[in-house]
Amino acid sequence: MDDAEAFGVTLGRVGAPSGVQREVLDMDGLPSKPVVTVAKPTARPEDVGIPQSRPSSRLRKALGFTVNFVLAAALVAVLGTVGRVYLSEGRLDVSALSLDSLRALFVPAPKPLVAVDVTNGLYETREGRSLFYVRGDAANHSDTAARIRVRAALYDGSQRVASAEALVGGVPTPEELYGVGSPDAAVALRQRVDEAAVSVAPGAKAPFVVIFPEHPVDPGATGWS
Repeated sequence: MDDAEAFGVTLGRVGAPSGVQREVLDMDGLPSKPVVTVAKPTARPEDVGIPQSRPSSRLRKALGFTVNFVLAAALVAVLGTVGRVYLSEGRLDVSALSLDSLRALFVPAPKPLVAVDVTNGLYETREGRSLFYVRGDAANHSDTAARIRVRAALYDGSQRVASAEALVGGVPTPEELYGVGSPDAAVALRQRVDEAAVSVAPGAKAPFVVIFPEHPVDPGATGWS
């Protein structure tokens, strides 16, 4: 009704052709109606059989948690902005209020290179000795292609007892692993396999196998990384 045009109505008398005056609207001729008074109920709705719909306690808790989380996020964002203003000697950097800056407060930036599906074990060779290996895939989350080198180490508590490395993309065959008869042969195999290493494109991944030419008698009793 706010957008409607204002208008007015005037009630009065109009002249008839015969000169007789006639009422346009005679309020006195309207029938009178009884006055109805509605009293405010004093009883609660549930007392008179009217069910009340109330949110469940679980819903209230969920809503409360959501509200608290949003308030906490807003508070952290404000504190972060205030801290940046303080460190910049009172100059407000508008970029601090951007969506990327606020997202960085809660979501850590992904690592550019990540090892996934990593396993380890022992591989029996033709000479009866065993090779300890670590295998998996290296994922490139950066914006550029890269040749990736993987380093693995065995630890006895906090002390490193053995280490090895390999380039991603070159993987020895089971026959090549089976034919390793000495630590020197394992080193030579590693060098040949590294020649087949590839550059990993952005968003892609490639396999790797790290061979330990020498390792503790029981690698399972040590930790690796």
